[in-house]
Amino acid sequence: MNTELSKEIIGIKALNLLFFNYTTEMLNEMKTVREFNHCWENYVNLNEQTYMQIWEFFLTKISFKSQLKLMEIALKYYGEESSNHFVNAIATEKMLEAHIAKHNAKRE
Repeated sequence: MNTELSKEIIGIKALNLLFFNYTTEMLNEMKTVREFNHCWENYVNLNEQTYMQIWEFFLTKISFKSQLKLMEIALKYYGEESSNHFVNAIATEKMLEAHIAKHNAKRE
């Protein structure tokens, strides 16, 4: 598997976990990113799901440089979990492929 793409998938998973499961400490760290803080203060409606709002302004209002800073924060908190999830997903996929191949071989 392409290592660079693997890193991107792990990073996206970590961001997803961060945006969905942030603590006050994590939020305060995200707010140290100027653009994130601006968006949080001006666009987030706390009466609605913040998860989707954060993703929306991450994708539309935050610069690439700030996105990278947020990814670093996400990897700090959820990098290991995301990496483990990715490794387990690959292992499960290989096991499934082997099982299907064995089952198909029996048919022939």
